[in-house]
Amino acid sequence: MGFWDFVFWMCICYWGFCIVRDLFKDTWVRHSEHMKLIAEKEHAWREYQELLGKWNRLVGQINAKGGLHFLNNPPPAALTKQDVRSLLQLCHPDKHQGRELAQEMTRKLLAMKEKL
Repeated sequence: MGFWDFVFWMCICYWGFCIVRDLFKDTWVRHSEHMKLIAEKEHAWREYQELLGKWNRLVGQINAKGGLHFLNNPPPAALTKQDVRSLLQLCHPDKHQGRELAQEMTRKLLAMKEKL
């Protein structure tokens, strides 16, 4: 098909021309959206790699300062079982006319005592 045949076909069949035009237009839009998504994916991948590197450096710094030892050996409890018993005796609700604060603290101390 020659150039003039193609021109003649476009003039005679405007509807066909519109279809062809729209097909190319949609293809271009899809291609540009695809390229944009590829660029966004590459940007997100670079950000992920940077964050992963920062994370690994932080973990290395924490481990260098004894972080793994700290996780495996938690610090001793601030209060011993005997300390909690003494506090229970001091704040028992019977010694404080049944006040709500004394009851609340007694409940918390009893829960703490069970964990020790």
